[in-house]
Amino acid sequence: MLWIEATEPLGSSAWWRELARFFLAKEPGGRFELHCWREEKTELQKALAYGRQQHTDWDFGVVVAGEITEDFASFLLAQVPEAGEEPYEKMTPFFNVSLGERFFSSHYGRELALRPESEEEKAAIGAILAPVREKLSLLEEEEQNGEDPFSL
Repeated sequence: MLWIEATEPLGSSAWWRELARFFLAKEPGGRFELHCWREEKTELQKALAYGRQQHTDWDFGVVVAGEITEDFASFLLAQVPEAGEEPYEKMTPFFNVSLGERFFSSHYGRELALRPESEEEKAAIGAILAPVREKLSLLEEEEQNGEDPFSL
């Protein structure tokens, strides 16, 4: 598992979209989840165009899930969050984004958990992160019994 956290302002969400593009290509037909806070009406309506609301015990938010299709991938990659008066910059307008079993993004893309399956994939991820590497905290660890970001 590769854990990534943005520790400084990044100036652009291009790296996040490239990581999402990389994993979307590996998960056609897989399942996505987008998590929105209840007050994020615009984001929720956008998400509902590609999936269905799920029944959860999350009192303050809504989970939308669906199939990863080309249309969904194009939609997700086109989402560039608007600059605003947020406490920190967003990489995606969605609070959490899960793509299959290998990509989990939380806190608007500022924290990620990735499951590369080979050294080649690790190298590709490293190349995507290279332009922003100094502004990220990275931790690679073997999976153990414990917190799994993919089991929401």
